[in-house]
Amino acid sequence: MSNLANFAQKALTVEQRMFEEHFSNETRISFDEYKNNEKNRKEIIGISTEFSAFVNKNYEVKYFVLNQYSDFEANLESIVPFARASIKIEDLIEIADEYHENNDFPVFITCLPKGDGVIFVNVQESLGEISSIVDYIKENEA
Repeated sequence: MSNLANFAQKALTVEQRMFEEHFSNETRISFDEYKNNEKNRKEIIGISTEFSAFVNKNYEVKYFVLNQYSDFEANLESIVPFARASIKIEDLIEIADEYHENNDFPVFITCLPKGDGVIFVNVQESLGEISSIVDYIKENEA
């Protein structure tokens, strides 16, 4: 199994475990809120950070993990070259500002090659985004 497949499997396994834990307890919070608790949040961010380092090093797809708004500001110059073909810089900043205003950091930004798109996701969506990126890479490598 390739490293990509390992990441996709790891993301799926963690998501499934969280789902099973959440619904085995009679919690009164949503699954997204449950994924956002401190333990799950740290695990998701850890997997995402590891995946980001791997993908950014080996593929044209870029995946930025931004733990707080200041990380977005500090990495803007790195993000812009990949995002420029898909989105105006002003729009990129406006979206990040909205995440900041809603206290929705960390945020994860995927920049697909050849101007195919820029995707923002929050913690709850991050594991699914890993699987989507792996699928995208597999489809476009063939």
